[in-house]
Formats: sequence, structure tokens, C-alpha cells
Amino acid sequence: MTVYSDREISAHSGAPVEAYKFIGTFSNYYYTSAELDVTVNGQLYTSALIKRQAINTGTQEDGNLELEIEIPYDLQLARDYACDIAPPDLLVEILRYHEGTNPASDWVIVWRGS
Repeated sequence: MTVYSDREISAHSGAPVEAYKFIGTFSNYYYTSAELDVTVNGQLYTSALIKRQAINTGTQEDGNLELEIEIPYDLQLARDYACDIAPPDLLVEILRYHEGTNPASDWVIVWRGS
């Protein structure tokens, strides 16, 4: 098992942190749910208060696989995308690791979509 797997299934050692990569038409945005900025897979993610709903699993043919993510209104991402009538494309990739592990290598992608 990997260090990530050990922490993920542990009842006591798990301390999940998520890194959100928003891939936009004009710019990319990198935020983390960690209390401090963190580098994940070589990319610096800025600490921000981000919440998301539970991830539904299934295939592309299944319905209701959307994921709602809440971000503060003062993030650059919100300023760039919130007020457009037809906003440009925005893809999201959520990476997850556990505190106490190496975020440079001990992470997994838990969700990817638009």
C-alpha cells in the first residue's frame, strides 16, 4: 500500500487536504483547503476557504454527477468568472493528500470535470 492509501483508510491518521486546480480559458487558478499555501506536484496552491459537496460516483452515462464547489467572492477566480453572462470554459481537477505526507508525490485525483 502507498502512504496515501494507509492514511485514507486509517480511522485515526487521516487528515485530508484538497488542492483545486481550475483550468480556465484565459488563466489557471490554484487553491487549497489547507490552512497554509502548499506545493502539490510542483505547483503552488494558495490557501482559501473552499467547500464542496460530496462526490457522486458513476459513469458518464449516469446523471447527477455534477459537483458543487463554493468559493469566496473575493478570489480572483470568482471575479473573473462570476459576472459573465456566458462564462468561458472552466475545468476543475481536485487533488487530495493527507497532512503529514509528501504533497509532492503522495496525492491522488479525486474528481475531474467542468
